[in-house]
Amino acid sequence: MSISTELLNSTFEDFKGPLVNGWQMNSPLRAMLIKKGKVSSEGGKYVERPLMTKAPARATGIFNGDEVLDRTRYKGLKRIRVDFHRVVVSINIPIKEMKQNTGKLAALSLVQAYPKTVLDGIGMDREKYLFTGKSFGMVADSAALYGYSTLNGQFTAGNGTGVENGMLDFATPAAQTETVENYAKSVADGHFNQYGDIGVVATDGQEVWRKVYRACAQYSGKPNGGPDIIVFDDDSYGKYQGLKADLVRTMKVEDNVNKSNMLQDVFGLAGVYPSLLIDLANDFTGVALDGVGYFLNTDFIEIIQLEKPNVTSFKEVDADQDCVTAKYCEHEAMIITKMTAQGCTSGGAV
Repeated sequence: MSISTELLNSTFEDFKGPLVNGWQMNSPLRAMLIKKGKVSSEGGKYVERPLMTKAPARATGIFNGDEVLDRTRYKGLKRIRVDFHRVVVSINIPIKEMKQNTGKLAALSLVQAYPKTVLDGIGMDREKYLFTGKSFGMVADSAALYGYSTLNGQFTAGNGTGVENGMLDFATPAAQTETVENYAKSVADGHFNQYGDIGVVATDGQEVWRKVYRACAQYSGKPNGGPDIIVFDDDSYGKYQGLKADLVRTMKVEDNVNKSNMLQDVFGLAGVYPSLLIDLANDFTGVALDGVGYFLNTDFIEIIQLEKPNVTSFKEVDADQDCVTAKYCEHEAMIITKMTAQGCTSGGAV
Protein backbone atom coordinates (compact mmCIF):
# COMPACT_ATOMS: atom_id res chain seq x y z
CA MET A 1 0.00 0.00 0.00
CA SER A 2 1.37 3.43 -0.96
CA ILE A 3 1.73 6.18 1.63
CA SER A 4 -1.40 8.25 2.12
CA THR A 5 -1.49 11.86 3.28
CA GLU A 6 -3.05 10.64 6.53
CA LEU A 7 -0.19 8.20 7.17
CA LEU A 8 2.38 10.84 6.28
CA ASN A 9 0.83 13.37 8.67
CA SER A 10 0.33 10.86 11.49
CA THR A 11 3.98 9.84 11.19
CA PHE A 12 5.03 13.48 11.05
CA GLU A 13 2.99 14.30 14.18
CA ASP A 14 4.87 11.60 16.09
CA PHE A 15 8.15 13.38 15.34
CA LYS A 16 6.94 16.93 14.91
CA GLY A 17 7.83 18.08 18.43
CA PRO A 18 11.39 16.73 18.37
CA LEU A 19 11.86 17.89 14.79
CA VAL A 20 10.64 21.44 15.35
CA ASN A 21 12.67 21.73 18.54
CA GLY A 22 15.55 19.83 17.06
CA TRP A 23 16.54 22.46 14.51
CA GLN A 24 17.55 24.77 17.35
CA MET A 25 20.31 22.32 18.27
CA ASN A 26 22.05 23.51 15.13
CA SER A 27 21.69 27.12 16.28
CA PRO A 28 22.71 27.24 19.96
CA LEU A 29 22.75 31.03 20.30
CA ARG A 30 19.13 31.49 19.22
CA ALA A 31 18.13 28.56 21.40
CA MET A 32 19.90 30.12 24.38
CA LEU A 33 18.39 33.54 23.71
CA ILE A 34 14.93 32.00 23.55
CA LYS A 35 15.58 30.00 26.72
CA LYS A 36 17.32 32.69 28.78
CA GLY A 37 15.91 35.85 27.25
CA LYS A 38 12.49 37.40 27.46
CA VAL A 39 10.20 35.71 24.93
CA SER A 40 6.64 36.88 24.48
CA SER A 41 3.90 36.61 21.88
CA GLU A 42 2.48 40.13 22.06
CA GLY A 43 0.84 41.37 18.88
CA GLY A 44 1.28 44.53 16.84
CA LYS A 45 3.00 45.81 13.71
CA TYR A 46 6.33 46.33 15.48
CA VAL A 47 8.11 46.08 18.83
CA GLU A 48 8.65 49.36 20.66
CA ARG A 49 10.45 49.92 23.97
CA PRO A 50 11.28 53.08 25.99
CA LEU A 51 14.81 54.49 26.05
CA MET A 52 15.54 57.01 28.81
CA THR A 53 18.27 59.35 27.59
CA LYS A 54 18.25 61.73 30.58
CA ALA A 55 16.52 62.24 33.93
CA PRO A 56 13.25 64.24 33.82
CA ALA A 57 14.28 66.66 36.61
CA ARG A 58 17.23 68.77 37.85
CA ALA A 59 18.42 69.31 41.41
CA THR A 60 18.78 72.69 43.13
CA GLY A 61 21.48 73.33 45.70
CA ILE A 62 20.11 74.94 48.88
CA PHE A 63 22.69 77.33 50.32
CA ASN A 64 20.66 80.28 51.65
CA GLY A 65 17.25 78.65 52.03
CA ASP A 66 15.37 80.88 49.59
CA GLU A 67 16.50 79.27 46.32
CA VAL A 68 13.76 78.59 43.74
CA LEU A 69 13.39 74.93 42.78
CA ASP A 70 13.73 73.95 39.12
CA ARG A 71 10.29 72.71 38.16
CA THR A 72 11.13 72.19 34.49
CA ARG A 73 10.16 68.78 33.11
CA TYR A 74 13.09 67.67 31.00
CA LYS A 75 12.10 65.36 28.19
CA GLY A 76 14.47 62.41 27.99
CA LEU A 77 12.11 59.61 27.04
CA LYS A 78 12.78 58.27 23.55
CA ARG A 79 11.70 55.04 21.91
CA ILE A 80 13.47 52.25 20.09
CA ARG A 81 11.58 50.22 17.54
CA VAL A 82 12.01 47.05 15.47
CA ASP A 83 9.62 45.70 12.84
CA PHE A 84 8.43 42.10 12.82
CA HIS A 85 9.57 39.88 9.95
CA ARG A 86 7.91 36.75 8.56
CA VAL A 87 9.54 33.87 6.71
CA VAL A 88 7.60 31.02 5.07
CA VAL A 89 9.02 27.90 3.41
CA SER A 90 6.95 25.59 1.22
CA ILE A 91 7.86 21.92 1.84
CA ASN A 92 6.74 19.77 -1.09
CA ILE A 93 6.76 15.97 -1.31
CA PRO A 94 6.00 14.61 -4.81
CA ILE A 95 3.03 12.26 -4.84
CA LYS A 96 5.07 10.02 -7.12
CA GLU A 97 7.51 9.41 -4.25
CA MET A 98 4.64 8.72 -1.88
CA LYS A 99 3.21 6.15 -4.30
CA GLN A 100 6.57 4.45 -4.70
CA ASN A 101 7.10 4.12 -0.94
CA THR A 102 5.12 1.84 1.34
CA GLY A 103 4.54 1.49 5.06
CA LYS A 104 5.17 3.69 8.05
CA LEU A 105 8.95 3.29 7.86
CA ALA A 106 8.84 4.70 4.34
CA ALA A 107 6.73 7.61 5.63
CA LEU A 108 9.37 8.24 8.29
CA SER A 109 12.01 8.29 5.59
CA LEU A 110 10.13 11.00 3.70
CA VAL A 111 9.62 13.00 6.90
CA GLN A 112 13.35 12.87 7.60
CA ALA A 113 14.32 13.64 4.02
CA TYR A 114 12.06 16.68 3.57
CA PRO A 115 10.79 18.46 6.72
CA LYS A 116 13.77 17.73 8.96
CA THR A 117 16.22 18.92 6.32
CA VAL A 118 14.28 22.17 6.00
CA LEU A 119 14.14 22.63 9.78
CA ASP A 120 17.84 21.98 10.26
CA GLY A 121 18.70 24.18 7.30
CA ILE A 122 16.63 27.19 8.35
CA GLY A 123 18.13 26.89 11.84
CA MET A 124 21.67 27.18 10.46
CA ASP A 125 20.62 30.04 8.18
CA ARG A 126 19.07 32.01 11.06
CA GLU A 127 22.06 31.41 13.34
CA LYS A 128 24.61 32.56 10.79
CA TYR A 129 22.50 35.58 9.94
CA LEU A 130 22.28 36.54 13.61
CA PHE A 131 26.09 36.46 13.81
CA THR A 132 27.00 37.97 10.46
CA GLY A 133 24.09 39.42 8.48
CA LYS A 134 24.57 36.65 5.91
CA SER A 135 22.69 33.37 5.53
CA PHE A 136 24.33 29.95 5.45
CA GLY A 137 22.23 29.40 2.32
CA MET A 138 20.70 26.03 3.19
CA VAL A 139 17.06 27.11 2.90
CA ALA A 140 16.89 30.92 2.92
CA ASP A 141 19.20 33.23 1.05
CA SER A 142 20.47 36.35 2.81
CA ALA A 143 17.93 38.71 1.26
CA ALA A 144 15.01 36.64 2.61
CA LEU A 145 16.27 37.31 6.14
CA TYR A 146 16.95 41.05 5.77
CA GLY A 147 13.94 41.84 7.97
CA TYR A 148 15.61 40.28 11.03
CA SER A 149 18.15 41.80 13.40
CA THR A 150 21.82 40.86 13.19
CA LEU A 151 24.58 41.42 15.73
CA ASN A 152 27.14 42.35 13.09
CA GLY A 153 27.51 46.14 13.21
CA GLN A 154 29.16 46.16 9.78
CA PHE A 155 25.85 45.07 8.20
CA THR A 156 23.96 47.88 6.41
CA ALA A 157 21.43 46.14 4.13
CA GLY A 158 18.46 45.48 6.42
CA ASN A 159 14.93 45.85 5.05
CA GLY A 160 12.61 47.16 7.73
CA THR A 161 12.43 49.73 10.50
CA GLY A 162 15.06 49.19 13.19
CA VAL A 163 16.99 46.48 11.35
CA GLU A 164 18.67 48.55 8.62
CA ASN A 165 22.02 48.34 10.42
CA GLY A 166 23.62 45.66 12.57
CA MET A 167 23.44 46.12 16.33
CA LEU A 168 26.97 45.83 17.75
CA ASP A 169 29.59 48.12 16.22
CA PHE A 170 33.28 47.32 16.01
CA ALA A 171 34.10 50.91 16.92
CA THR A 172 34.60 53.02 20.04
CA PRO A 173 31.39 54.34 21.61
CA ALA A 174 32.17 57.90 20.46
CA ALA A 175 32.40 56.69 16.84
CA GLN A 176 29.03 54.90 16.91
CA THR A 177 26.53 57.24 15.21
CA GLU A 178 24.39 55.15 12.81
CA THR A 179 20.73 54.42 13.42
CA VAL A 180 20.08 51.14 15.24
CA GLU A 181 16.61 50.09 16.38
CA ASN A 182 15.22 53.27 14.81
CA TYR A 183 17.31 55.60 17.01
CA ALA A 184 20.74 57.10 16.33
CA LYS A 185 23.51 55.71 18.50
CA SER A 186 24.98 58.26 20.88
CA VAL A 187 27.10 58.23 24.02
CA ALA A 188 25.13 61.19 25.37
CA ASP A 189 21.86 59.29 25.02
CA GLY A 190 23.23 56.00 26.37
CA HIS A 191 22.54 54.14 23.15
CA PHE A 192 25.82 52.45 22.24
CA ASN A 193 27.65 49.16 22.75
CA GLN A 194 30.94 48.39 24.49
CA TYR A 195 33.93 47.62 22.27
CA GLY A 196 37.59 46.67 22.48
CA ASP A 197 40.25 45.80 19.89
CA ILE A 198 43.00 43.28 20.59
CA GLY A 199 46.45 43.78 19.09
CA VAL A 200 47.92 40.38 19.95
CA VAL A 201 46.05 37.97 22.21
CA ALA A 202 49.19 36.89 24.05
CA THR A 203 49.95 40.53 24.88
CA ASP A 204 46.61 42.23 25.54
CA GLY A 205 43.86 39.72 24.76
CA GLN A 206 42.90 38.94 28.32
CA GLU A 207 43.05 42.63 29.26
CA VAL A 208 40.76 43.75 26.41
CA TRP A 209 38.28 40.90 26.85
CA ARG A 210 38.01 41.56 30.57
CA LYS A 211 37.66 45.30 30.06
CA VAL A 212 34.72 44.85 27.69
CA TYR A 213 33.18 42.32 30.06
CA ARG A 214 33.53 44.74 33.01
CA ALA A 215 32.03 47.62 31.06
CA CYS A 216 29.01 45.51 30.06
CA ALA A 217 28.63 44.36 33.67
CA GLN A 218 28.73 47.88 35.10
CA TYR A 219 26.16 49.15 32.63
CA SER A 220 23.85 46.27 33.55
CA GLY A 221 23.17 48.07 36.81
CA LYS A 222 23.09 44.77 38.68
CA PRO A 223 25.55 43.01 41.02
CA ASN A 224 27.28 40.26 39.03
CA GLY A 225 25.33 41.45 36.01
CA GLY A 226 27.89 40.76 33.32
CA PRO A 227 27.21 39.12 29.95
CA ASP A 228 25.92 35.57 30.30
CA ILE A 229 26.57 34.47 26.69
CA ILE A 230 29.86 35.08 24.88
CA VAL A 231 30.40 33.80 21.34
CA PHE A 232 33.71 33.79 19.43
CA ASP A 233 34.77 32.75 15.97
CA ASP A 234 36.59 29.43 16.15
CA ASP A 235 40.12 30.90 15.99
CA SER A 236 39.41 33.42 18.75
CA TYR A 237 37.90 30.66 20.86
CA GLY A 238 41.11 28.67 20.41
CA LYS A 239 43.11 31.63 21.74
CA TYR A 240 40.67 31.88 24.66
CA GLN A 241 41.23 28.20 25.44
CA GLY A 242 44.96 28.82 25.40
CA LEU A 243 44.58 31.58 27.96
CA LYS A 244 42.54 29.27 30.18
CA ALA A 245 45.24 26.62 29.96
CA ASP A 246 47.86 29.18 31.02
CA LEU A 247 45.76 30.06 34.09
CA VAL A 248 45.70 26.53 35.56
CA ARG A 249 46.90 26.51 39.16
CA THR A 250 50.06 24.52 39.57
CA MET A 251 48.82 22.75 42.70
CA LYS A 252 46.91 20.26 40.56
CA VAL A 253 47.19 19.08 36.96
CA GLU A 254 44.05 18.49 34.89
CA ASP A 255 44.02 17.83 31.18
CA ASN A 256 40.50 19.03 30.38
CA VAL A 257 40.76 22.81 30.38
CA ASN A 258 37.09 23.23 29.51
CA LYS A 259 35.63 21.43 32.54
CA SER A 260 38.34 21.83 35.13
CA ASN A 261 37.30 23.47 38.38
CA MET A 262 40.93 24.55 38.87
CA LEU A 263 40.73 27.21 36.16
CA GLN A 264 40.36 30.92 36.64
CA ASP A 265 37.96 31.80 33.85
CA VAL A 266 38.46 35.11 32.11
CA PHE A 267 34.70 35.77 32.10
CA GLY A 268 33.38 34.62 35.43
CA LEU A 269 30.24 32.51 35.05
CA ALA A 270 29.38 33.43 31.46
CA GLY A 271 28.86 30.64 28.94
CA VAL A 272 31.55 30.90 26.26
CA TYR A 273 30.99 29.24 22.88
CA PRO A 274 32.73 28.95 19.50
CA SER A 275 30.92 29.12 16.19
CA LEU A 276 32.14 27.89 12.81
CA LEU A 277 29.31 29.91 11.26
CA ILE A 278 31.37 33.07 11.88
CA ASP A 279 33.59 33.16 8.79
CA LEU A 280 36.00 36.04 9.32
CA ALA A 281 37.33 36.27 5.75
CA ASN A 282 33.92 36.13 4.05
CA ASP A 283 31.63 37.83 6.56
CA PHE A 284 33.64 40.75 7.98
CA THR A 285 35.98 43.57 7.00
CA GLY A 286 38.49 45.86 8.73
CA VAL A 287 39.44 45.13 12.33
CA ALA A 288 36.88 42.30 12.58
CA LEU A 289 38.88 40.27 10.05
CA ASP A 290 41.27 39.50 12.91
CA GLY A 291 38.63 38.03 15.21
CA VAL A 292 35.08 38.52 16.45
CA GLY A 293 33.62 38.20 19.93
CA TYR A 294 30.05 38.98 21.02
CA PHE A 295 29.32 39.73 24.71
CA LEU A 296 25.58 39.41 25.34
CA ASN A 297 23.48 40.08 28.43
CA THR A 298 20.18 38.30 27.86
CA ASP A 299 18.49 40.28 30.65
CA PHE A 300 18.19 43.03 28.05
CA ILE A 301 17.39 41.01 24.93
CA GLU A 302 13.84 40.15 23.93
CA ILE A 303 12.56 37.85 21.21
CA ILE A 304 8.91 38.52 20.42
CA GLN A 305 7.23 35.78 18.39
CA LEU A 306 3.92 36.47 16.69
CA GLU A 307 4.21 32.91 15.38
CA LYS A 308 6.69 30.44 16.80
CA PRO A 309 8.57 28.24 14.30
CA ASN A 310 5.90 25.83 13.15
CA VAL A 311 5.26 23.29 10.40
CA THR A 312 1.70 22.70 9.16
CA SER A 313 0.25 19.35 8.13
CA PHE A 314 0.70 18.11 4.58
CA LYS A 315 -2.13 18.78 2.12
CA GLU A 316 -2.65 18.45 -1.61
CA VAL A 317 -3.23 22.12 -2.43
CA ASP A 318 -1.55 22.89 -5.75
CA ALA A 319 -3.54 22.03 -8.86
CA ASP A 320 -0.52 22.74 -11.06
CA GLN A 321 1.92 20.44 -9.26
CA ASP A 322 1.57 16.77 -8.33
CA CYS A 323 2.66 16.98 -4.69
CA VAL A 324 1.54 17.41 -1.11
CA THR A 325 2.61 20.57 0.66
CA ALA A 326 3.33 21.69 4.22
CA LYS A 327 4.51 25.14 5.25
CA TYR A 328 7.22 26.15 7.69
CA CYS A 329 6.36 29.57 9.17
CA GLU A 330 8.01 31.94 11.64
CA HIS A 331 7.11 35.53 12.49
CA GLU A 332 9.16 37.41 15.05
CA ALA A 333 11.46 40.26 16.03
CA MET A 334 14.44 40.67 18.34
CA ILE A 335 15.18 43.84 20.27
CA ILE A 336 18.03 44.85 22.59
CA THR A 337 16.47 47.01 25.30
CA LYS A 338 19.80 48.13 26.80
CA MET A 339 22.58 48.43 24.25
CA THR A 340 25.18 49.60 26.79
CA ALA A 341 25.06 46.20 28.54
CA GLN A 342 26.17 44.46 25.32
CA GLY A 343 29.61 44.46 23.73
CA CYS A 344 31.88 43.11 21.03
CA THR A 345 35.60 42.70 20.43
CA SER A 346 37.84 42.40 17.40
CA GLY A 347 41.32 40.96 16.97
CA GLY A 348 40.94 37.84 19.13
CA ALA A 349 42.15 35.45 16.43
CA VAL A 350 45.71 36.83 16.22
